[in-house]
Amino acid sequence: AVLKFSAACLALRPLAIMSVASPSPVPGQYAEGSWVADQGGQGLTCQVPIVGARGAGKSTLLQAALQDAALAGAAGPEEEADGLRLQRAVCDLGRGVRVAADLLELPADERYLLLLTHFGTAAACVIFVVSLADPNGPDDLQRRIAAFGGAPRRGLLVVNGPVGTPPGEQAMERLERLRALAGQCGFQCTRFETPEAMQRGRLLRTICTLATRELPAKVDPLHLLGSGLGQL
Repeated sequence: AVLKFSAACLALRPLAIMSVASPSPVPGQYAEGSWVADQGGQGLTCQVPIVGARGAGKSTLLQAALQDAALAGAAGPEEEADGLRLQRAVCDLGRGVRVAADLLELPADERYLLLLTHFGTAAACVIFVVSLADPNGPDDLQRRIAAFGGAPRRGLLVVNGPVGTPPGEQAMERLERLRALAGQCGFQCTRFETPEAMQRGRLLRTICTLATRELPAKVDPLHLLGSGLGQL
């Protein structure tokens, strides 16, 4: 099992698995237009792990991000190994700024909990996905945050599912607990009642804006140190 897991890690691009340096594009892997920032603008790249329990909605979130109007051109080809999915999407944030985000969907498999600290070190931000229908959702969120070694510096909590009509008491309690956890960790929190609502949620722009929120208007390479961001 360990050998199979190691082989799967090596099958994906190294920057998306264990690199703690600023990620960089693989020359020639995608069309040149996907890599070059607008003339006089800035091009950045980052890694964004997507984590959550089985059935939380990670794949739905990944697909919704690729429907964002901010997507610049076509998304890169999907890569998959041993349940890990990697999808690159270039987001046009306006004002000449483009961010190439490597969206990495991690399986709920317990084996990956041991690697979350490495993913967190290399990531510009981390997306936590929780289903409101999961009674263990808040506890699972706490467990995954702990596996990162504490709250990542930039996090987005995405809560999926309705609270019911009329609102169910247990669902409301879970929602309030999740919001409280997000507040304690300094995470941005958003909720979608349906997959259709998620597709309209401009998730790619939200993710890339969060990843770059601490950068000044004019980015110097020194600003990227320790940020999980790199230059194209």
